[in-house]
Amino acid sequence: MRIVCWNVNGLRTLKSYAPWYGLPSWEACLKELHADIACFQEVKMTRKQLTYAMCVMDDYEAL
Repeated sequence: MRIVCWNVNGLRTLKSYAPWYGLPSWEACLKELHADIACFQEVKMTRKQLTYAMCVMDDYEAL
């Protein structure tokens, strides 16, 4: 089992940096991590700022 704990320091800007900027979706970013469980800190977003695509992905569950 692979558990990833990641301080992203702002989820909105994450896709501006390599290797994430070339990926087409947030789901693709998660798949790139090859994680069974992914934990994110310092996302620096409110619930209202989260998009549906960031929260609901076919192969993942959010808690």
